[in-house]
Amino acid sequence: LMGQEGMQCKTGRWNFDKDKAGTSPSGFVTRLGTWGIRHDSTPPSQPNVYAQTSTKEIEDYFPSSLIAKSICKDFIAEVKIKPISGKLDQSGGFLFRGKDNNNYYVLRIAALRGSMAVYKMVQGKRSMIVWAKAEIKSNTWQTLRILVKENKIEGYVSGQQILTLYDETFLEGGSIGLWTKSDAVTHFDDLTI
Repeated sequence: LMGQEGMQCKTGRWNFDKDKAGTSPSGFVTRLGTWGIRHDSTPPSQPNVYAQTSTKEIEDYFPSSLIAKSICKDFIAEVKIKPISGKLDQSGGFLFRGKDNNNYYVLRIAALRGSMAVYKMVQGKRSMIVWAKAEIKSNTWQTLRILVKENKIEGYVSGQQILTLYDETFLEGGSIGLWTKSDAVTHFDDLTI
């Protein structure tokens, strides 16, 4: 589901409010997990959110939903995110510069760990590049922002810069989308690229 099918980085804003509950939004492809439009009375823009609702308690299970045929190299993206529940994890974030299902970056925030981190998946093996403490609360909307330019990655939560790092594992454009981990039920809204 990832690779060079797309020709360019799709820019725009997705608030999911015109999508029908129980469906997938147009232009998104589920790679793993249970994704769909849900009603939520709490987000900044109502009434709908895009939610990952699978509760598989598996440590190395990484649900993701990608923007179909979109290949992004250098970009700024922002999304409202609310970790709802999960025993193993309550996290969510961006999958980006994806080459295929086994090679990509992730920027995520985690409520149970109170942190932001960047990981890379290389040949199916996940490793953390950087971890930073961040105030992330369950059942609370936060704004996650990422800036990617050449080998530089910056992460922000609700306007505060949490981390900056440099990595040259994936320097070319790749797939971009939303990501969660294990049993994390997470709501997303107001995605902007």
